[in-house]
Amino acid sequence: MSKEVIDSNDKIENQHSPDQPTTKTEKSQQKPKTDDTYMAFVCKCVADQFVKYGGKYYHVDSLGCPLSEDDAHHVAIQYIRNTFQEQSKQPEQVKTILGRVFGSNTDDPNQTIALWGKGTRCAPGNHHRVIRGEYMASINKWTEPEYRTLGVKDTDDGMLDKFLTLTIVHPSDKILFLDWLSWCLQNEKKKPGFAPLLYSREKGTGKSTLCRFTALLFGEANAHSMNGVSQITGRFNKPLLDSKLLILEELKLKPTSNQGNALKTLITEEDASAERKGVDIEKAKQCCCFIFTTNHLPQWIEGNDRRFHVIDMGHDGHASGHDAEEFSKFMTEFYGWMEKPENIAKAYNALMQWKQSDGFNPKALNTSKIDTPVMKQIKSTSRETVQQLLSEKLEDDGRGAIPQGKLIGILQDLRINPNRLNHIMPDLGWQLEKAKWGGKDYARAIWVKPGYAIHRGRVTGPDDYDYEVDKQPGYDIRLVA
Repeated sequence: MSKEVIDSNDKIENQHSPDQPTTKTEKSQQKPKTDDTYMAFVCKCVADQFVKYGGKYYHVDSLGCPLSEDDAHHVAIQYIRNTFQEQSKQPEQVKTILGRVFGSNTDDPNQTIALWGKGTRCAPGNHHRVIRGEYMASINKWTEPEYRTLGVKDTDDGMLDKFLTLTIVHPSDKILFLDWLSWCLQNEKKKPGFAPLLYSREKGTGKSTLCRFTALLFGEANAHSMNGVSQITGRFNKPLLDSKLLILEELKLKPTSNQGNALKTLITEEDASAERKGVDIEKAKQCCCFIFTTNHLPQWIEGNDRRFHVIDMGHDGHASGHDAEEFSKFMTEFYGWMEKPENIAKAYNALMQWKQSDGFNPKALNTSKIDTPVMKQIKSTSRETVQQLLSEKLEDDGRGAIPQGKLIGILQDLRINPNRLNHIMPDLGWQLEKAKWGGKDYARAIWVKPGYAIHRGRVTGPDDYDYEVDKQPGYDIRLVA
């Protein structure tokens, strides 16, 4: 029996605490000493590959494909042949294994196939594919990355450090990213309360490469990449929430959008509403961590939002930058380095020893301590700042109702994107109405201030305020139709 098979069996044997990772000490205590215990190990390994539901069997990696008992036997025999070659050569032992696994062994239920409650989850550090409860079992979608089984003990983050130094503009962002990444790896069963958002106007600055490297650290089988947010915030998102790492590229949200609010909840909350095809919406536990990328300045982020750490990756190594040739040469070297599992293992070991900075809080980003130009720019154009500027301007203006055309002129004076009008004004309490005024026989859009009303072309309000729309004080400030 090979060392790899022994280790695999040892992980299956550790049934006393399903969420507790198997330790080296436990492994050394659990190595089989007799033929009976060895056979028990084999049975537990095979049983950990299947669940049973509705009279059908399911392999843990093919839950959409129900199996008859004969088909499940064929899959089990193939697994034994691939994993336990000595047993596969002995028909009587194979028959004994199948009898135990597909039977109802009341002495040791762990050697038999568990009844599936249709649940799935991500349980990092738990090497069991089937997580057994008191009566029913769920499927663990997390699998150990292969590089972690190589036995590499050395640490080496030299290439990673060089890559981050070249691609991340501000050193403080680099340190905070390493704090976040190392914490996520050191506490893989937990979820952080904020996420990096990699930003650069130019393409080819290394955003996707950093995402790729991070996915390798967590294991490609435990990571999922997609464009935008529609998949994760829409229906049938449960398979995605069973991932450990979610990478959302080309992120672009609208202020106060339902998708944006749903995404913020998924970033911070462990409990989420999730749905799978053919299964009702359920309350699910999730430990996802997120990474986002964008080529657009995320002005939709609110100034006090502590969920997004915007990292400026707008360096001069992009395709049209003056450092393009040198950066391209390094990236070729980095990709070659990154594709070797032993290098990922060394970087992982280094990150597992990384000590986070004093004051680092994995659950909430302290935006007051981030003074990079990009974050300052986002704060200056944040919804709260823009609302305050517009509120003060409208109070100084004094009108009880403002035609939408003139309001657009005011926004342009304040250098506010007019597309934000329909989000900002309702938050200030103003109401959009249609009315006729100024001798026109068709209705036009006009925003009415809280406490004011418009009727037959006249605006009325507190303190005997009563004017025709185009006769209000200050109406001619902007000559916009």
